[in-house]
Amino acid sequence: MKQQFPAWATHLLLIGAFAALMFLYFSPILSGKVIYQGDIVQNRGMGKELADFRAATGKEALWTDAMFGGMPAFQIATLYPGNLFSKVETILTLGLNSPLKQIFMMFLCFYLLLCVCKVRPTLSAVGAFAFAFSSYFFIILEAGHNTKAMASAYIPAIIAGVILTYKGKFGWGIAITLLALALQISANHLQITYYMGIILVGIAIAAAVEAGLRKENQNFFENIDFSRFTKASLILLFVAGIAVLPNISRLWTTYEYTDVTMRGKSELSTDENKKGGLDKEYALRWSYGVSETFNIMVSNLYGGASGYALSEKSASYEYLKTKFGEQTAKQVIGQMPTYWGEQPFTSGPTYIGAAIVFLFIFSIVLSFVQKGSSHFLSSTFAASMLGVTFLAIMLSWGRHFLPLTDLFFDYVPMYNKFRAVAMILVVAQFLMPFLGFLAIGQVIDALQHEGNLSAKKGETPVLSLASNEVLSALKISAGIAMGIVALILVGAYVIFDFAKPTEGGDAASFAQMGFPKDAVSGMVSALLEDRRSMLVMDSLRALLWIGASVGAIWAFAMRKIQANAMIAVLAFVVLVDLWTVNKRYLNDSNFKTKSEYQRILAQTTPADDAILKDKTHFRVLNLAANTFNDALTSYHHKSVGGYHPAKLRRYQDMIEKNIQPEMQILGNTMQQKGVPDSLIRATLSQLAVLNMMDTKYIIYNKEAAPLPNPAACGNAWFVSEIKPAADADAELTALQTFLPRKTAIIGKDFEKEVAGFTPSADSGATIKLTEYKANHLTYASNSSKDGLAVFSEVYYEKGWKASIDGKEVPYLRADYVLRALRIPAGKHEIVFSFEPESYITGEKYALIGSILVLLLIAGAVFWEVRKKKA
Repeated sequence: MKQQFPAWATHLLLIGAFAALMFLYFSPILSGKVIYQGDIVQNRGMGKELADFRAATGKEALWTDAMFGGMPAFQIATLYPGNLFSKVETILTLGLNSPLKQIFMMFLCFYLLLCVCKVRPTLSAVGAFAFAFSSYFFIILEAGHNTKAMASAYIPAIIAGVILTYKGKFGWGIAITLLALALQISANHLQITYYMGIILVGIAIAAAVEAGLRKENQNFFENIDFSRFTKASLILLFVAGIAVLPNISRLWTTYEYTDVTMRGKSELSTDENKKGGLDKEYALRWSYGVSETFNIMVSNLYGGASGYALSEKSASYEYLKTKFGEQTAKQVIGQMPTYWGEQPFTSGPTYIGAAIVFLFIFSIVLSFVQKGSSHFLSSTFAASMLGVTFLAIMLSWGRHFLPLTDLFFDYVPMYNKFRAVAMILVVAQFLMPFLGFLAIGQVIDALQHEGNLSAKKGETPVLSLASNEVLSALKISAGIAMGIVALILVGAYVIFDFAKPTEGGDAASFAQMGFPKDAVSGMVSALLEDRRSMLVMDSLRALLWIGASVGAIWAFAMRKIQANAMIAVLAFVVLVDLWTVNKRYLNDSNFKTKSEYQRILAQTTPADDAILKDKTHFRVLNLAANTFNDALTSYHHKSVGGYHPAKLRRYQDMIEKNIQPEMQILGNTMQQKGVPDSLIRATLSQLAVLNMMDTKYIIYNKEAAPLPNPAACGNAWFVSEIKPAADADAELTALQTFLPRKTAIIGKDFEKEVAGFTPSADSGATIKLTEYKANHLTYASNSSKDGLAVFSEVYYEKGWKASIDGKEVPYLRADYVLRALRIPAGKHEIVFSFEPESYITGEKYALIGSILVLLLIAGAVFWEVRKKKA
């Protein structure tokens, strides 16, 4: 008798095959190298103080002074040990590191989803590969957006659990949804979780409609009725609430912090953002161009990446070689500005795959051409998912489709908390392969179930109803997909001009790169030709992959080939297409040895070396870097600048209204030739805000000695007068003309704390920092009279506590962002300690919540297993 291959062995074999492909793609890892990720390098810089504190104490600092004069560390490099799901993730990902663990979980979760939807394992593996190898995931992993990729990986598993629940398989539905959702929230990228919520709303709508229609061909949820729909929806809402528990400390601290960040409400009357959320212009900066959307199926439609490597056959190489020589040509073509789309810059397109987009179209068309056979995807479910896909695509257009964007930004809860709206394309990135491979799985089942009538040799077999429906849908979907690509191909010669739509265009880009004026026009012409060539070649490539997929499905529907042969063709198309496109953006050149990686982080400049000799506590302004988009300075110093998308809003206000103008004044002085020291000192004394932030050194040339700033105010000082401010506008404006060592600007929120109080003018009063830790500052003060001390530390009321001689006392905000404290006469010890209740208590709740959730998952699985045995 023929022995059947065990199902578990098939699953293991397919997962192992993917793992082999994954390690082959990332082969440098096998030789001990690590992927170089720009944002992770930045994160190491911003988290260096936190890591050092953890290594020394075994605890979390929760606050860092390394960036923006000081900020909460909840969203930087803080660990949340109360959440046990971080350990669960390590087990599920087999202890792999980035980027392997993200790609592996993408495959595993999507494979689970398709298997739950009864797609045969081999086809499920191809679909899972298509999802895991979407170009966007490789692009964001190259950049270092690991949490975004990890959160995206769990989307298919959550959807699998939701589908099972609506189908009435409550035990497995609860277990899978709860596990995957708890893990996704733990990944800490709430924007992806939010976008996934849009998919869930679409699924719920489809289930509700099916429950109402109860038609034979509307049975994706297996004859769901309103009773089951209501029960399943309530269960899923309960599961969503429970999944939050292991993450309570992270969510609590984030919620508490968000309101005072750039995502919270503005206090300035000149700022239109009164409802809270990000500034609209900032949030919509990365908006996808409308026509740029079609790079989901033609990768190089808009030139790929902002810095793209052209070949030696390119027009740019030929021009550079002729004009400047072969050596220069080879150097320059490695980073050419080929991207000409609407975004400020990009690391690459959201390429889903030409064949996969075709399969998605095929799935939608097939659901509507079926004539009541109910073999294929229900039209209700297909229409709902198509609507969600189009909604995501239109929202990704952002500033290019303001009617819809404004509606969501102004009225849909939480939507305005997120930036880079193009990220929502992750919804299409999931739904297209999901519906596409679900449809192919149903085609296989339907044709094998119905079969075709036999025919004599040489005669055409009589096709079944299912085969005719497949062929009818194939004609329409192939025409749509190939028609779109054909129009793009024609557009290369009659529509697109391939010019960059920015001020100065490509000529300005080449001028900034240092090319002489007589070479710029030639460079632009060559680049435009290369952009056209890139579009044409990828369009032809797309037609090839679509044609191969159409041919395979047609041959199977006509009984020319078996199902496994069709799956093999689709596997080849998906593998070769996505593998080769991804290699454009993430390849062996992105890997470095661990020693090289550490050298990049630890390397210092002559300016750094000079500053590091000073062992006191102070801050540095780095003008030799992109000051407010640079966290590497924080690896070595306490920085006035930094890099983080959730800065404190008051500090951001001060950057825009005060610090940047002061930087401009300083820059203008330093650019003068032979500028005398007296003028430099005079200029430094005018920089009130930089001085109050204790900016002791300024790096203006990383290879030169830093500029010392004798006007820096130090760690703390007593002031001799208080200047009240009626509102936030008045506070911020007052910073432009005040003397920080003499005056404290106190806003309306704290006028009661200083009512009737006049600080002393004790010229002999002293206050100095005696001990510094990120979350614990100790000062010694000595004054003959009661005084008001201002501390060069950023004010954050939800966690910082002040004490004088061991007794807790209230403190106030001064100078728009700093802390101030009334100190009685005499000698005293002042301590500021950071003890946020949201973290301390939240961690206890998180641990309890983790245990409860794990027990609930185990209970649901046990119930299903017991029910099956019974």
